[in-house]
Amino acid sequence: MFKEKDSVLIAIHDDTLLWLSTDQADMGRCLFQLPLETAMDGGIEALSLPEALKGNNKFLCIVPDHWFGMESFPFKSQKASLIEPFLKRKLASSHPDQSAIGQFFNYISHPANDASHNLYAYFLQDEKAYRINRALRQANLAPLGFTAPAFLWEDKLKKTSRLFNQDGSLLVHMCDQECRLCFYFNGSYLFSRSVMLPDDKDRIGAITYEINQSLYLFSQKTKSELKQIYLLATDPAFGEALSEALGRELIDCDALFPESPDDIIIPEEPFLSRLLTKGHPIKRSSVFSVIHRRIKRHLEWKPVQRVGLTAGLLLVILLVGETFILGGMRGRAEAEHRTLQQQMRSSTGAVLTDYEAAFGQVMQRIDQPSCADAVLLTMASLPANVTLKKLDLELATNPAIKVTALVDARDTNHLRTTLAQLVARLKTTFKKAPALSINDIDVESSSSDGPQALSRFTIVFQLELI
Repeated sequence: MFKEKDSVLIAIHDDTLLWLSTDQADMGRCLFQLPLETAMDGGIEALSLPEALKGNNKFLCIVPDHWFGMESFPFKSQKASLIEPFLKRKLASSHPDQSAIGQFFNYISHPANDASHNLYAYFLQDEKAYRINRALRQANLAPLGFTAPAFLWEDKLKKTSRLFNQDGSLLVHMCDQECRLCFYFNGSYLFSRSVMLPDDKDRIGAITYEINQSLYLFSQKTKSELKQIYLLATDPAFGEALSEALGRELIDCDALFPESPDDIIIPEEPFLSRLLTKGHPIKRSSVFSVIHRRIKRHLEWKPVQRVGLTAGLLLVILLVGETFILGGMRGRAEAEHRTLQQQMRSSTGAVLTDYEAAFGQVMQRIDQPSCADAVLLTMASLPANVTLKKLDLELATNPAIKVTALVDARDTNHLRTTLAQLVARLKTTFKKAPALSINDIDVESSSSDGPQALSRFTIVFQLELI
């Protein structure tokens, strides 16, 4: 498929098909022309066309005004889903010989006096339009759609004159050998007339006669009168003479839109001169035109598709960014996890050692008897012939009991038996204490206050509780 161009314009004038340049370097220059009949017969493909002409699918093709027809219908709804099928049926029934008319039409809705709306339906009524469209499409040269100079002037006058949208208007466009009359109502195109000018001085009479004849048709269509007349002519004297002949003031278009260096001058199509400017929206669908319904729906969906693609692209960017962010976070988390595992492995031995030491201290604290229990158990372990004299209790650092007692014994054997009995009882009472033997007990002889048959001994021993 050829690449679409945006610097070539197609126009039809005097049964000639013209390709015109809109490039800034040679604006208005005719790049190629072909007799219309030759183009409609399908002879375009066999020609050696300039490369700039190929793939021209973005511009509207400008055709003569009379190729367009207009019919008005009253209709109460403004919903396109109801209007388009209604117009399609109406146009097909009123033009049964043109099967494609239901695909090439457009409309404008205007409020009516009875709270309803008048639909102005515009359609291609000349068979040449369908033939040239088929021929251009087969050669991959088909334009986006069709418009006419009358619609282009309508667009320009709406932007430059406040009065144009009010009631009826007439544009008188003078050229050397021809004069175009375009009638509008409430800013919408109704019909046009072309007047071939005689060579004598009776040009004013010919134009005045055609205007008066056309006013009757205008009144029939609109039930209104003509309010303002716009004049576009190069000769100021002609404007004064026409104003005097019609008996009314004319609005000079030179005052509305003066000549500009951006104006495209087209010698082959004088009625397009000063109408098109550099960057004119003729290459966009904003100008009123007739486009095939399928292409029109495609154009209407383009913004939606563009928004959808943009939203999808943004979503993909967000997801990709989120993936990178989450990947980075996961990498950092894994690195921290590995570092933590290494620290745990290196500190496992020390932790277990500390834990065992702490556990031992806790268990030692649990097994350590209380002060009262230690005293009572020690006193209970003393044999009957042993009397407690003094007891020192140490619980701060190394829990221990230091006992000083008196033993009454008949002789040394009796003393040894008593000490053995004491050691045995202490071992039974304090099972977790270090073993105490008789040798750990200090024995001294002491004066006896008891019976004369018994000797008294002082014993001292220390018992570690833990």
